[in-house]
Amino acid sequence: MNKIRKAAIGILLILVLFIIIISAVTYILTARYEKEITGYFTSYLNNRLNSEVTVSSIEFTVFRSFPFAGVTMKNIFVTSALSEKDTLLQAERLSLSFRLPDIFSKNFSVRRAEISNGYLKIIVSDDNRSNYEIWKSGEAPGEAVRFSLSSLLLERMNVHVEHHPADVVLDTRFAKGIFTGLLTPPDQQIEMNSTGIIFRFDVNGVRYVTDKETETHVVFTIRNDKYRFSEGNVQTGDYGLDFSGTCDLSGKEAVTDLLVSIKKFNLENLQKNIPDKFSHSIKDYRLKGLADIRLKIKGKLSGKRLPSVILNFTARNGTFNVADDNRTKSDMNLLYDHVSGVFTAADLLKQSSMQLTLDSFSVRSENSHGSGILEIRNFRKPQFSLSGNFSISTNDFPGLAPDSVNIQTGILTFMGNCSGPLRPVGELTSGEAGKIDIAGRVSFSCDKITPVHPAWQVDRMNVLCHFGSDTLYVDEMRCNALGGDIYFNGTMAGFPACLLIPGFELLVDGLLQADILELSYFFPDSSDATGAGSGITMPPQLALNLRLALDRIVMRKFEGKNVAGKLNYSNGVLIINPVSFTTLDGVFRGKWLADASNGDHTVLSCDADIQKIDVRKLFTTMKNFGQDYITDRHLNGIVTAKVQFASVWKQGAVIIPEKIFSTGDIIITKGELKDFKPLEQLSDYIALTELKDVKFSTLNNRIEIRDRKIFIPEMEVRSSAINLTM
Repeated sequence: MNKIRKAAIGILLILVLFIIIISAVTYILTARYEKEITGYFTSYLNNRLNSEVTVSSIEFTVFRSFPFAGVTMKNIFVTSALSEKDTLLQAERLSLSFRLPDIFSKNFSVRRAEISNGYLKIIVSDDNRSNYEIWKSGEAPGEAVRFSLSSLLLERMNVHVEHHPADVVLDTRFAKGIFTGLLTPPDQQIEMNSTGIIFRFDVNGVRYVTDKETETHVVFTIRNDKYRFSEGNVQTGDYGLDFSGTCDLSGKEAVTDLLVSIKKFNLENLQKNIPDKFSHSIKDYRLKGLADIRLKIKGKLSGKRLPSVILNFTARNGTFNVADDNRTKSDMNLLYDHVSGVFTAADLLKQSSMQLTLDSFSVRSENSHGSGILEIRNFRKPQFSLSGNFSISTNDFPGLAPDSVNIQTGILTFMGNCSGPLRPVGELTSGEAGKIDIAGRVSFSCDKITPVHPAWQVDRMNVLCHFGSDTLYVDEMRCNALGGDIYFNGTMAGFPACLLIPGFELLVDGLLQADILELSYFFPDSSDATGAGSGITMPPQLALNLRLALDRIVMRKFEGKNVAGKLNYSNGVLIINPVSFTTLDGVFRGKWLADASNGDHTVLSCDADIQKIDVRKLFTTMKNFGQDYITDRHLNGIVTAKVQFASVWKQGAVIIPEKIFSTGDIIITKGELKDFKPLEQLSDYIALTELKDVKFSTLNNRIEIRDRKIFIPEMEVRSSAINLTM
C-alpha cells in the first residue's frame, strides 16, 4: 500500500514539474518572439491580400494552442474582393496555428484555423467571379507565412452564400463546424462535421428548407471549383439523408450529378416541406406514413433551368386523405399497404417534362380496396394510364355520385386498364374525351339509388359490363325501377365521356325487358298523390335506341300487355315504331310519338291499327277523348279501327281538349248504346225502354274528333230498336 502511494505521489510530482516547465517555456517563447511573429503575420496580411483587413489586436500564444503555437486576431474585418463596401468576414476572433519549430525557422506554415462569433458572406457573381478570392496571385519570394491548413473550426458563425449562376441562396449558422484534411487549394480533401441550423435554402427563388436544425457529416474533394462528394449525411429533426456525387461550379452554369437517399422519411413532414410553388396542386391531399427515397439529380443548374430528377420511392403502411373544402360529401380516406414508383423530370421548371409512375400500389379503406399500376405523363397537360383491380364502396367514396343522388350500399368493381388526358370534370374537351380509352370488366351493385326526383328511385341494381374503346358493353343490368323489375342488355356509346363533359351525348342501344313499366312517371298528373305524377325530365344529352320486350305497361287506367317494339329517343322526341301489345281485350299495332322538345307542352300522336278492342274500356281509358257528348257510360261493343290520333298536353299531364285531333275508320261489332239522350228524343215513335238499350250487330264509319266535337258522317244503323240512317 505504501509503495502504491509513493508511486502516485511520484507521478503527480512529475506532472506538476512538466506543467511548470511547459508554462515556463511558453512564457519565454511568448516574451521573446511575440513582437517578431505578430509582425510577420501583419506584414503578410498587408502584402498578400487584395482586400482591406482590419483587426483591433493581434497576439502570439503558445499555451492556448499547445502543442502548436499561434496568433490570435481579435475583431477582424475583411472586405469583399468584389466590392470594398461589402463584407467577406467579420469575426470576434480568428486564430491561426503552426508548429513550434516554425518559430525558430522563421518559416510559418499555418496548419489550423479557428473562427468564432462572426459572420461569413460568400458570393459568386453572374460572371462567375467570387468575393472570397482575396489572395494575390503567385507567391512572394522569401515569404515567411504560408497556409497548409489541415483543420478549420467554425464556432457560432453565421454563413450567407449566394451563387448567382446556379441561383442558389443559403443562410446557415454553425454552432460548431470542424473541417479537417487538405484544406488549402488547389487540391483539397476535406471532411466536415458540424451542428447548426439552416435558416433558408433557396433554388431558383423557391425555398426548400426553412429553419432546420442540422447535424452534418461530409467527405469531399475540391479541385478548380469542382466538388466530388464521396460521403455525405445530413440529419434534421424530420429526416436524415445520405448523398454522394459531383457538383461542378467552374462554369457559367453549375453542373450536378448527385445521388440522395432517405430512409424512413415521414411523408407528413415531406408534404409540409414542399415549396409553395409546387404544393398548391396537392394542397387538398394529406399523406402519412414512412417512405424510402432515392433521388438522382443530374444536369445544369441556373436561373433559367433546373437539372433532371429521377426520384425512386417506396412507402408502406400509411394513409392518404383528400380534404377538399369545396366538397359537400365526406372526405376520402385511404390506407395504403404498399406504394412504390418513380418520379422523373428532365427539368423541374418544365411541367411538361415531369412523369410519375407507380409501378406497384395497394390501397384500401373500410369497405374498399385496390391494387395496380399508375402512370402520369406531362404534368402541364397530364396524360394517364392505369391498370389494376379495384373494389370501391360508395359508403367510402360518396363523392363518386352527384350531390343530388344518394347511393345506399353501392359496390363498384373494375378489372382492366384505362388511359387518356387527366383533367378535372368539366374541363375536358370533346376531342380529349374521345382519347380516353378504357378496357376491362366492370360490375356495380347497390341496394338503392335515391335521386332528388323520387320517380327515378332504383332498388336492387346489379350490373355486369365491359369496356371497348369509347363504348360500355352492358352484358346484364337488373334493377327494380319505374314500377317493376327491369333487365337491359346492350351498349352505351359515349361512355364515360358523357360523365366528364357537360352535354356530351350518350347513345344507349340494346334490349329492354320489364315485367311492368309505369308510364305515368313520364307523363305526370298533378292530381296523382302517389308521387309518380311528379314527372321525369329526360336528360337532353341522352339518346335511346331500344328494342322493347315488356310484359306489361301501365299508365293510370291504361294497361297493355306483351309489348314489343322499337323505341328511339333524341332531343326530347320519343318515337316507338313499330309497337304492338294487347290491351282492352284486343290488339294494338302501330307507331307512337311524344315530342317534348318545345318544353312548355308535349305533343302526343299515334297511328294505330286496333283489332277487337272493348269500346267501353277504350273510352274509359282515354277519358272519353275530352268530351261528354257520348261517353263510356253509353257504349258497349268490340272495335276494330285504323286511327290517327294527336293531342297536346300541358305541363302536369293536363290535356288541352281543343287540341285533340283524331280520325278513324271504325268497325264496331256487338255494339250497344245505353241511355244516350239524343236517341230518347225518338220516344214519340219508339218505346222508351227500347231506346234506352239499343243493340246493333255491326257499325262501320269514319269518325273525326276536333274542336272538342265528334264528327260522324252519314251511316246506316240497324239495331234492336230501329233501323235508320244517321
